[in-house]
Amino acid sequence: NSTATVIKDCTGSYLRYNGSDYRVCNTEALTSFDNGAAVTATFTQLTECNGTAKNEIVCMMLHANKGWINVQKIEKK
Repeated sequence: NSTATVIKDCTGSYLRYNGSDYRVCNTEALTSFDNGAAVTATFTQLTECNGTAKNEIVCMMLHANKGWINVQKIEKK
């Protein structure tokens, strides 16, 4: 389990962990969390996203991130 922060903006949904943002592939895992929420999460890094975020309509703005992750478990800290 890792302590992280939920980041949501027009480019997608992310978990900020150890100072880096990771783009969440299975965005349904974050539906009940607001932007800036402190959470404890378990996740795995992916090489490509085939989840709900794959065809998500997002703004064309760069949000630097360390790649896709899949959230296995998440709860409010």
